[in-house]
Amino acid sequence: MLRIVATLLVAMFSGLVLGRIQSAVVNGGYEERFRSTRASDAELKGDSQAVQLLSQATGTPKVEVVGGADYDFGVMQHGETQSKEFVFRNVGDGPLSLNMGGSTCKCTVGELDRTVLQPGEETVVKLTWTANTILPDFGQTATIITNDPTKPEVKLTVHGRVAKTFVLSPSELALGTISNSQPMTAKFYFFNYSQQPVKVQDITWSDDATRRFVDFNAQEVPLEAAQFPEHQQATSVHEIVLNIKPGLPVGPLSARVHLHTSMELPSGSIDYRVSGNVIGDVSLIGGASFDPSVNLLKLGTVDSQEGAEVTVFVSLSGAKKEALLSVDSIVPDEALDVVVEPPKEVGDRRVFPVKFIVPKGAPPVYYPANSRGRYGKVILNIESDSPEQVVIFVRLNVRNSDQN
Repeated sequence: MLRIVATLLVAMFSGLVLGRIQSAVVNGGYEERFRSTRASDAELKGDSQAVQLLSQATGTPKVEVVGGADYDFGVMQHGETQSKEFVFRNVGDGPLSLNMGGSTCKCTVGELDRTVLQPGEETVVKLTWTANTILPDFGQTATIITNDPTKPEVKLTVHGRVAKTFVLSPSELALGTISNSQPMTAKFYFFNYSQQPVKVQDITWSDDATRRFVDFNAQEVPLEAAQFPEHQQATSVHEIVLNIKPGLPVGPLSARVHLHTSMELPSGSIDYRVSGNVIGDVSLIGGASFDPSVNLLKLGTVDSQEGAEVTVFVSLSGAKKEALLSVDSIVPDEALDVVVEPPKEVGDRRVFPVKFIVPKGAPPVYYPANSRGRYGKVILNIESDSPEQVVIFVRLNVRNSDQN
């Protein structure tokens, strides 16, 4: 038994000794390698003056990349090569050492012209990228190792997009909210990245129900650097204007533009998505309890002792913007009050908050607003040169909790 214990103690001691030796070798090795690489680039270049300068350095270096360490090449043609020069500056009060670190395999880093910068001095690091990726977006990095105690590594990043033959900008046309009583226009751009001249031959709208409300104008425009800074590698650009006429049906708008050009494409045309939400001069906006598709306000079950209050907003624009809003009738008027509050100006619209109030102590009522039940109903008057009414249906069940 004693022999077994003794053997275990010897093994534990040996393990501890070996562990310490291994730790010393590993950590010492890393520390030694770190010290030896502080001026390795300078040594490789045979710059003994820089090596001596670092060994006798005083003060604290501080690295700054002038203009930032991130650069967007924009859109590049497949196979094209571009470069970016990053300017490094020492804004500290001690010598700054710069050493090459790692880089992603597809990004080429030029050699450092200077490996040690005195306070106030600058040097250039050049990154070169060739757009041979099959992916539409690319991003590559390179690391520069410094002796700045607050930033021992600086990661330089270049990124962009690779175009095969064309780019549409924006990538889709989001129109937002559209009034069906007012005309509107929107633009997008077709950038040609091929070496052949391209003509826009025809533009069609995919949705049969709304086609009569839209038309297009297309023309080639100058490829101005100030207007299109990300597309200076394009060979031409067409501006395409979408004109929308009054009369679109109220509701979500989702369609595609079919762009036919002189390019030879497998699909024959380029499809471009357009989206938006069409509203009339009069629109209703509410929270989760309001269903605008059927103008139904779901007040649900309300305790008579507590009451309830919900606000629906009536938005007026165009010819109706200056109209007045009033309550015509309420069902059930014995358990529901409706109050139209003063309007607020929101952009080009006038918005009336309309409060639906179940007062405390309201009598029990039951309006289930389902296929078999009856609906509550509130009618609002829009008072203008062409008056109209808005009907809001109500689902309401008022119960007296004292009777349950």
